Amino acid sequence: MKIQERFLSIGGLFIFIGLLALAAINVTAQTMSVGPNVNINRQSSYQAEEAIAIDPTNPNRLFAWSNDLNARNSAGYSTNGGASWTSRFTGSDGWPAVGGDPTCSFDSFGNLFGATFNSAFTAILVRASTNAGQTFSVSLLTNSGSLDQPTIKAGPGVIAGQQAVWITFLSGSSLVAHGAAVTGFNSFGAFGAALTIPGSSGGNFGDVAIGTNGKVAIAFQNPSGGVGPSTIEVAINSTGNTAGSFVLAAGTVATQVGGFRLIPVQPNRSVDTEVGLAYDISGGPHRGRLHMVYTDAPSTTSNDLNIFTRFSDNDGATWSSPLRVNTDAGTNSQFFPKIALDQTSGNIAVVWYDCRNSPANNRVELWGTVSTNGGVSFVPEVKISTGSTSGVNMGSGNELGDYLGLDFNHGVFHPCWADDSNSTGDNPDGTNDLDYYTAAVTLLPKTPVLTITPNQYAFAYMSTNRLGHVVAVSNLVSVNLNWPLNTDPAFLLQANTNLLNAVSWATLTNVPAVSNNQNIATLAVTNGPTFFRLKK
Repeated sequence: MKIQERFLSIGGLFIFIGLLALAAINVTAQTMSVGPNVNINRQSSYQAEEAIAIDPTNPNRLFAWSNDLNARNSAGYSTNGGASWTSRFTGSDGWPAVGGDPTCSFDSFGNLFGATFNSAFTAILVRASTNAGQTFSVSLLTNSGSLDQPTIKAGPGVIAGQQAVWITFLSGSSLVAHGAAVTGFNSFGAFGAALTIPGSSGGNFGDVAIGTNGKVAIAFQNPSGGVGPSTIEVAINSTGNTAGSFVLAAGTVATQVGGFRLIPVQPNRSVDTEVGLAYDISGGPHRGRLHMVYTDAPSTTSNDLNIFTRFSDNDGATWSSPLRVNTDAGTNSQFFPKIALDQTSGNIAVVWYDCRNSPANNRVELWGTVSTNGGVSFVPEVKISTGSTSGVNMGSGNELGDYLGLDFNHGVFHPCWADDSNSTGDNPDGTNDLDYYTAAVTLLPKTPVLTITPNQYAFAYMSTNRLGHVVAVSNLVSVNLNWPLNTDPAFLLQANTNLLNAVSWATLTNVPAVSNNQNIATLAVTNGPTFFRLKK
């Protein structure tokens, strides 16, 4: 194990007991580590418009799939945390001939749900996999009609210990939703009848999230046509009853991005605001908070599209002020955001396509960031894709499609994006067509900060010798720890009265990661100057 130590120092001197006041040492901002880019499918022809899901019962298991435009989807699964993938075309895995718009989600039992169009684009099919996406042997629902853009999501059920799965899509002129109870692994209830989403006539491009006690939120933009402006609205099923109803929340969000906004990098397919939702159902301090991501612009004609987030603590009745998460100073386009929440921590990941490094504003990279404080702020964004991509005119004008994929679990998020850079060297088409890529992005833990403060009743003098030792006569000291959220938990507090003796460090206590700031010890020091450290 690599040893990490944190010493108290000022001006190059080691700090010992006896200082009347002491500022904490500086701490660098929390950062992300981007793993290697991985080409999921490595197949010929066009693949784009992708979805990805992580199995929360075993985060080494992932599933991803994408449009292929040949009466099939491309699909792949990983059993080693996304380091390598087994890919295929659908057709011999339980799926019939399909047309695209894939979506997927795991529940907490390890069931995987997928939905996509049939090959005629006349029906949306919902199936389940009990082997993490190798096959989809369970047919759950078929919806027929004039439909568009399904999104499926699993989450808590109405009954404690159960899960639920909900799907929303455009049916005719309005959005609808169906829900079903999930009582265990490979144990599925029937989907309820279609529930109409109020206020959604003329709207589209929805998303769904499941909150505490099974309540359901569905967002959409309305109107869904034209270049903008448009309004994002949210409807809530507060009981989660699959035979219940949705009520339109009072809070709305205005955007200048309509449902068919042409920009240089999507001159045929266009972009929409691509609203996304995520409920916090973690055990963290923001449990119950509803998060939103969307695209906005200064005007309906500007190509300066940017990515914004908001949050609501009252299920969409009101929303926080918008927070722009891409911090570039240019006026190029950012679009197709995706949001995911790590339910093991409450941390939030957001990724998007980004043209900031494209002089002509027609090539994208994938960028992303994380919030560790409930969406109040985000750490500096990082570039995730190794290469840059142009989907212009590809896929018979489908270009980069309508969305990308993202999931987040146990401190690692996995985006899924269309890529023709061939940065991995294994695209059969080279740079002439799109495959879909991923990378494991890890949120690195923060480092705690140790400070030593004499007890208020203690009196101290100090001097230094040539080794920088601080000599103190105080015999009572308070040892304090600034312990930020998401701190690496495996630290020991140790003390030593003889700095020249490396084996004389004594462990005083384990340091639990239970609060932001805490007093971890009040110590009587009788052996003269004492040196403290945090050791991992």
